[in-house]
Amino acid sequence: MESIIFTLVSLFIILIEAITPFIVHRTECFGVNVGVRANQEPELKQMKKQYAFKVILYGIFVVILTFALMMAFSGNDSAQGFLFTISMFILLIIAFLIYLKYHRQTIAWKARKIKSGEMGESSVVLIDTAFHRNKMIISYTWFLIPFLITLITLAMTVVFYQSAPSVIPSHYDFNGNITNEMPKTVRNVSLLIVMQLFIIGLFMGINYVMSRSKQVLDSDNPSDSVRRNQLARAIFSKAMLVMCILLVLAFFVIQLTFLTGLSPQIATTATLILVLLILVIVLLLAFFVGQGGSRLKMGGSENTDKTVRDDDRYWKLGIFYFNKSDPSLFVEKRFGIGWTINTARPFAWMLLLGVILISILIGVIL
Repeated sequence: MESIIFTLVSLFIILIEAITPFIVHRTECFGVNVGVRANQEPELKQMKKQYAFKVILYGIFVVILTFALMMAFSGNDSAQGFLFTISMFILLIIAFLIYLKYHRQTIAWKARKIKSGEMGESSVVLIDTAFHRNKMIISYTWFLIPFLITLITLAMTVVFYQSAPSVIPSHYDFNGNITNEMPKTVRNVSLLIVMQLFIIGLFMGINYVMSRSKQVLDSDNPSDSVRRNQLARAIFSKAMLVMCILLVLAFFVIQLTFLTGLSPQIATTATLILVLLILVIVLLLAFFVGQGGSRLKMGGSENTDKTVRDDDRYWKLGIFYFNKSDPSLFVEKRFGIGWTINTARPFAWMLLLGVILISILIGVIL
């Protein structure tokens, strides 16, 4: 079971990393703004293919090596867990280093195009001032669904608390075997309920970020850009709700197993199924929606303007956004799917650190 989970998670990470250049905004290439028209240049397309090939090649090598080491430490859960975690970080680091190479090459390519007059830059940034007036995300009342599941979990905990075993599991291995236990106390049985509430709050926060993050229009086709982004945010908002419900359900199943003494394999199997569903949703969003709706079929005509936004200086390494003159707290990523913070805004850092500290606090206290 450990090898199956490791393989599935690793392949998922490698696949997401490999397809990233093909699912970002149509105006961007390796964190550099090149415009929709230039993004179709054979040289840039070749760079994307090379990036994907190298990520897959090195990724598979890491997976095979880690798999062999995990087999060598068969039966040692601590060693296998350590290898699993380290391999995930290695996959991310490798992809980042490969990205940096092509990020620099794209910057050099763009500089050559500008110098030769094949491409121009403009400091004008197009923004739809009415963008946030349109309803794009689902109503927060929809989050009453996962909250109701949490209330059911709480009620179930109260009902079964007295009859529950005096010692409850605190950790399983990948095969569903109990590897650690803890005494039954109010605090211990409340852990998963608190996690459910944290997950609901986290996804509501993501929903808010989607509704308030800045939307910059593509100069190639502004109206098409607006439609794509609005539709993409609506789809992402609904998907976030589904993922929130699935995660809350996973904790419900685990709590049910803890309290009623059901076979741990039930919780392990159910949790794996729910997590796999979440991974499938992420892949579907990447393949069919893309960042800012880049994969959506809108049917609009493209502008052949060779001028692109001159805003690369605000994107450090094409990943970190730093713009003191921009009041926005959240912006869409240039490389990847989702949103990032404006690192020039202290309040954005406060929000990010707040989420991290709350996560750590929950783990320490409970």
